[in-house]
Amino acid sequence: MNEFWKREEPEEFESSRIQLRLYKNAAKLQIKRFSKYGTFGAVTIDKRAVAPEMIEILKKFISLCEERKGK
Repeated sequence: MNEFWKREEPEEFESSRIQLRLYKNAAKLQIKRFSKYGTFGAVTIDKRAVAPEMIEILKKFISLCEERKGK
C-alpha cells in the first residue's frame, strides 16, 4: 500500500465545510467535504489520472471562483 500521507506533510486549506490537502511529492490532491451531520466524503485525485479535459474543466471552475471573488 502506498501510504504517501505518512511520508509527506501536505500543504493544507480548511474551512468549516471543505478541506484540501496537496501532497506535492506524491502528486495527489485530497478533497474532503464535511456535512452538517458530522460526516464527510473524500476523494483523492492522482496526477496520473488527470486528463487534459479535466484540466480545462478545473481552469473554468477556478475562473468562476475568481469572478465571484471580485464581486
